[in-house]
Amino acid sequence: MLRRDAESPVGRAWGCREDAEEAAARLEALAAECRGTRWAGVPHPTACRCHDCSTAGALTPG
Repeated sequence: MLRRDAESPVGRAWGCREDAEEAAARLEALAAECRGTRWAGVPHPTACRCHDCSTAGALTPG
């Protein structure tokens, strides 16, 4: 979120870095909850873009 906000041609979407970090944390938690609720036990797709798969230290890459 922070990188995309910095690259935005229309200006900053967040008031400050702290606002963007809080929004990113809320979205990350919501995405994890949604995946766990709706797709529990289903393997991640190839080229998965979830936080765990797109983070360098992912335990179980896509």
